[in-house]
Amino acid sequence: MNNAVMCKNYHLMLSDVDKYFRLRLSVLFKMFQDLAVKHASSLGVGREETLDRGFLWIVTKIKLEIIRLPVYGEDIILKTWPGETSRVYFPRYYELRSSSDELLARASSLWALIEGEKRSPVIPGAESIHVKGHISGNELLLPTCLRIPDNEACKTDSALRTVLYSDIDMNGHMNNTKYLDWIDDFLGDDFHKAHSFKAFQINFISEETLGMNVRLEKFILNDEIYVKGLANDKNIFLLHALYV
Repeated sequence: MNNAVMCKNYHLMLSDVDKYFRLRLSVLFKMFQDLAVKHASSLGVGREETLDRGFLWIVTKIKLEIIRLPVYGEDIILKTWPGETSRVYFPRYYELRSSSDELLARASSLWALIEGEKRSPVIPGAESIHVKGHISGNELLLPTCLRIPDNEACKTDSALRTVLYSDIDMNGHMNNTKYLDWIDDFLGDDFHKAHSFKAFQINFISEETLGMNVRLEKFILNDEIYVKGLANDKNIFLLHALYV
């Protein structure tokens, strides 16, 4: 397989799964993140070309379609490849398969580069940062904007959480994988015992920083869940999920 696509094999261990033996979504996101960073380096847009110049990679939106979540002890294969760079966004796609080549999940994401000190967007072309896109023909549509239903009758729960030291990554904000742990905790054991996700999208709107107090609000419409995180009455992130 050429350099446009990168694959990695995983064997699911105890720390990778939840109490129902299913792969944790936060662990899946960590796999996405780590393989994307490794692939970026092999494509010539790794640490020397970005971090060492004061630029930070961030994921702004991610969309996931789940056919089946793998379970404890299972061997899986993750594949990733970049799409065509737009003015400020770097699309990236993922495909998760079992060791017998069963398609387990697909994902699409939009990444961006920001200036580390000012937190302003970096225009890739202006900084000579280019990623050649690859088309497999099996890409999940890219994530778009989300809108939470403006209906208080659908709001079923709320909670307050504080961003702690263990939530923060080297970019100085809450790592994208931690949002999934927060959401799992917010939905609670009764939900996870009875249901599983079949698709979701999360949009990261603003950074969550150390010590920030975030109010989580949940809205349910039939088999859809919306979750939003707010700080100072402004949306920090939005999530839309379908479940069974």
